[in-house]
Amino acid sequence: MANSETEEGICQFLQHIDESINDSIKFLSKPIKNISAKQIRQLSNDYIGFYKPLMDDIMYLFDTTDIFKDKPDYSYIKELATTLSQQIDNVNNKFINVLKSKGYSALQ
Repeated sequence: MANSETEEGICQFLQHIDESINDSIKFLSKPIKNISAKQIRQLSNDYIGFYKPLMDDIMYLFDTTDIFKDKPDYSYIKELATTLSQQIDNVNNKFINVLKSKGYSALQ
């Protein structure tokens, strides 16, 4: 799939993000009362402070360079990156919604 160190690093990062998103979705499937607000804030900070900026950089590379374009699976890799970028936003929004729910519950 990837030949250069940059391409290999991007592929590994995409795989890591995919695994992280799946883990986060499993984590968020627990009842809200079993989820620590501190854990949610830490995970959300990871998504906003680490995953999202790197994913934005990867998407920028796809849009402005020829990286992966000579690969037969270019369309798949770009589509995967696009999907993961959207999933990062979706998961982070779920983190925020869980925090809001926990806050509302604490007020009642």
